[in-house]
Amino acid sequence: MIDIKQIEKAQKQWSDYILKISSCFNNNHNNASNKETYTKIANELVDNLYGYNCLDKKVLFKPTKVMHKKFRTTKKGALSYFIGSDDEFPEDKGFALSPWVAIKFNNHDIYQLNDLTIVTGEYFFTDNKKTTTNVEYSIGYIATRSSEIKIILHHSSMPYNDNS
Repeated sequence: MIDIKQIEKAQKQWSDYILKISSCFNNNHNNASNKETYTKIANELVDNLYGYNCLDKKVLFKPTKVMHKKFRTTKKGALSYFIGSDDEFPEDKGFALSPWVAIKFNNHDIYQLNDLTIVTGEYFFTDNKKTTTNVEYSIGYIATRSSEIKIILHHSSMPYNDNS
């Protein structure tokens, strides 16, 4: 079984990757090698934390800020969501390119069954103007044969707001 410390470590790694991509993009915007650098970091994020390259290579990813191509079952789709610039996903502006300075996970509940753990909760993204965006998530982790954990389900959405 996956323990909570593994989940918290994976969540910290995910946050660190997003913040590193954001920092690279926003602090070196005019640097010629900048795109190559943040693309490399985004590839590390997806390769190290998502299950696109292991087990049955299947990941169910439903990003927050998409309208047309809502599900990203390929590494290419995930990368486009995080860093944009893919003609196949023209709506993607690069979620990780936003000027994020802090990300905090708040796990609400955990469900475990054998090598599968699903966590629900909220994460809070703070930008460089101190504006915080609240997003809800369900993330499923699976233990690999090498005892790593990989994300095989990632669904996030904005909280419901009844303006009626």
